[in-house]
Amino acid sequence: MRARRVGLALLAAAAVALAAAPAWAAGPCAIYKTFATGGSFTAGDANSIQTTLGQTNMVWSCLDDYSTTAAQMQTTVDPYPAQVESLATTGQGEIERLRYLLQQIHGRTYWYQDPDPLNPPGDIQLGVASTRSGLLVFYHTSSALATSFQAGNTTTSAVYVWPLAPPTSGTQGLVATAAGAMSWQAQTVANGYTGAASFTTNGVLYGAGTGAIVATAQGGANTVLTANAGAPSWSATPIINTSVQLGVASSVTGLLKLGHASSALLTTFQAGNATQANTYVWPATSGTANQVLTTDGGSPTVALSWSVGFAITRATADVTTSETTTSTSYTDLATVGPAITLTPGQATDQMIVFSANGAVAANLRQMSVSVAIAGAAASDVDALVMTSGNVVYQVRASAHVLAAAVANGATHTLKYKVAADTATFQNRRVSAFTLN
Repeated sequence: MRARRVGLALLAAAAVALAAAPAWAAGPCAIYKTFATGGSFTAGDANSIQTTLGQTNMVWSCLDDYSTTAAQMQTTVDPYPAQVESLATTGQGEIERLRYLLQQIHGRTYWYQDPDPLNPPGDIQLGVASTRSGLLVFYHTSSALATSFQAGNTTTSAVYVWPLAPPTSGTQGLVATAAGAMSWQAQTVANGYTGAASFTTNGVLYGAGTGAIVATAQGGANTVLTANAGAPSWSATPIINTSVQLGVASSVTGLLKLGHASSALLTTFQAGNATQANTYVWPATSGTANQVLTTDGGSPTVALSWSVGFAITRATADVTTSETTTSTSYTDLATVGPAITLTPGQATDQMIVFSANGAVAANLRQMSVSVAIAGAAASDVDALVMTSGNVVYQVRASAHVLAAAVANGATHTLKYKVAADTATFQNRRVSAFTLN
């Protein structure tokens, strides 16, 4: 009120300074009149200005817009974010909150877009949630008994004609014909019903042709549902006439667990036509590399244990260079060896075979090749001994040695000596392979 008085005082002061005749305005949204310099300002002018401002122009068509741009027109504010009231402090804020609710109701991107017919973004609730009471009425232009339904993405609707009378018994249900006519029919399998009043608790349902759906009895503990060309039933000893696949064929993953009532280390097997089942007692620990399971020959209880498996490991090494020695005890030549190392993963018996060409520039001189087994000293017991003739020429010979319980990773190296003079050795070779 005080602001209005101040405005009127300012208008009165301006009117005193006016000298020309005023220009009058007409119609809503226009000013009362334009005052000229030197013109008069009367009490009637003041009253008319208030009437124009407070009544004539106080209509929606005279208020300023809030859609100067598309972005401004799209502005909305949630009035209830996180279930807390957002209070508007201006008329602009009230409009933005009303826009938000319009947009939520029809679910379009912008509040001013045309909505689909009754297409809310969520569920429609009829009645109060605490009482679940409400009424949904469907009207049809042709009949009070007809109702039209249309799926969300279809362009046509189906008309269903409801029966005029209620069902004659509590066991009847609605059945529709292809034309949409509804009628009360018995709840049979042919009419799309189960045909049964109740089912066994924890039973499994199975069909019976046009008869009522049937349920099995509750299965016993750890039984399997089986069917042998008849009604399914539970069995503690099922028979599978085809193969069983564990896991996916492309990845070959799967797990087959064979439990036993008395121990986690026992498994019982029985061949298809056998009359006796054998129980196998598994080792309590995992085997090491290259071990295999062996039995104790017992029956019907068979004890299994890990034993060394037979997998042949072999190696060969050569030195072709012609080299000499004058040593009368076993030694290396300029090129050591050849030498080989076997790594079967465990101690094994090994066969060592070696050969060489030899010559001495004197008559009847002995030259020897032996092998240092697993790093031990070479000896004449394992030696290959060659004797030169009465002229200088090469002799080639081979020998083999059986070494027992050779440690995994042991190395065997050839060694050389001559009885006198100088011996020449060439094309030396050593080979070895495991025997167990």
